Order: sequence, then C-alpha cells, then structure tokens
Amino acid sequence: ITNKFFFGLVKMIKKWDRGYVLCLILKGSIFFSVIPPLLGWEALERELSERNNFVEEMDNYFQRWLKQDVVYIISQEEKEVFQVLQTYREKEEFIEEFWRRRDDDQLTVFNQFKEEHYRRLAYANEHFQSGLPGWKTDRGRIYIIYGEPVEVVKNRSRNNYRRSVQGSRNVSPGYVFEIWRYKYIEGIGPDVEVEFVDSSGSGEYHLARVPLERNS
Repeated sequence: ITNKFFFGLVKMIKKWDRGYVLCLILKGSIFFSVIPPLLGWEALERELSERNNFVEEMDNYFQRWLKQDVVYIISQEEKEVFQVLQTYREKEEFIEEFWRRRDDDQLTVFNQFKEEHYRRLAYANEHFQSGLPGWKTDRGRIYIIYGEPVEVVKNRSRNNYRRSVQGSRNVSPGYVFEIWRYKYIEGIGPDVEVEFVDSSGSGEYHLARVPLERNS
C-alpha cells in the first residue's frame, strides 16, 4: 500500500461512522488488515466486546419479553409473527403496537393496560414465589391474567374443613389451600372461584383440577 493510498484511506475512514467500520471488519473485508493498526488493537477489541455484549443484551431482552413478560397474554398468532422478525427495530415496533392495541384509553399519556400488567407481574414475583419465580407458579399465572380477586379464603392448617358441596356437607381432613373469588371473568362468567392446593405443605400451591382435590 503506497503512502498516498494509505493516508487517503485514513482520511476516508475518519469520515465513516465507527459502527460501519466495525461492520466491515466483522464481515471480513480487506480493511481488516488495515484498520486495527489505526484504531489500536486494544481499542478494537473493546469495540467488538461492547458490540457483542449489546447484541447479547438485546437478544436476552426480547426473549424475556416473549417468554416471561407477556407469556400469558400474547396470542399464538402474535407469537408466531414476533418470532420471524429479523431486526431490533421491527421487534421494538411490534412491542409498541402490542401494547397500543390493548390500551383502552389511548388519549392518556400512560398505557394503563401495560402499567397494570407489569404491576401484576411484580406482585406475583414478590408474593407467590416458592422454589419457582412467582410468575411461573399457578397463583402467579392466575393473578397476572385475571388480576386481584375480590375475596381470598385461606386455610393454613390441615384440620378438618367443613364445606357445602352440591347441597351436602363434606367434612374430612384437608390440605392447605386457598380459594380466590372473582365477581366476573370474561369468557367464564360471574361468581368464579379458583382453588389452589398445597398438597405437600411446602408452600407451593397448584391449581386444583377437581373441586375436592384438597380433601383427597
């Protein structure tokens, strides 16, 4: 490389965006053998390391959003669309539109649906963790989807529990359990009861599949 070409190249590189230069390096262009001495190997390694960290952080962010933040409220169709998006910009625009569609009052500054959703997520993680993050538990899932019940009945002992079942009285040793009552759940109806059972006594509740599971 002649001095005239070399200094001409330096002048041209100074005008380029630094990210573009690194892009050329990463793609294995002829500049790979020229630019390191100009930037300094340590500076170059630092640039590449920061870039790799950025890419990893962004990938983790989008995976966490899909598989944790909105796992219970995203539709299968939306999930499939999101998974084929290629660029960060496309994914960010998808996320913005995702929340916008669910905002009942788009005239306000804040997206109330989004704010409430993340409040529920934080509450679930704080109150329902039991060997698992709160959002992964049955109680956490129900709370995130349906919100706070109007009433919670808790039985923290294994003493006999008397309850009316289909017009009869049932008395038997029972598990530790909770009953959450909702006035109305869309798609289910009014006066909904959701029951959780801690059959092992470990503090890990699971959704009761049959009404009398806690007594079995």
